Amino acid sequence: MPAAASTWTNIATTLSSCASELDKVCTGRLAGQESLAVATFKTLQAGSASHLRMTSEVAGAISGGLTVASMIVRMVHDLVRDAIA
Repeated sequence: MPAAASTWTNIATTLSSCASELDKVCTGRLAGQESLAVATFKTLQAGSASHLRMTSEVAGAISGGLTVASMIVRMVHDLVRDAIA
């Protein structure tokens, strides 16, 4: 389970990085360009970046949940092992 939690942490980090990169494209590379198409593209990509950040937060929460579940499983395992011994 700790490995699964680590995987979800990596997913969260990557999604957050992708969202930041998407923001850089919209605010940096397209900063001087103005047209209806560019404005629409910027709006669409800002929404995509927002969704990526939200998904990153969900992945982080999954990682946290798996970490807690892993600790609970370990505690129950140790209690049962000690009770049997």
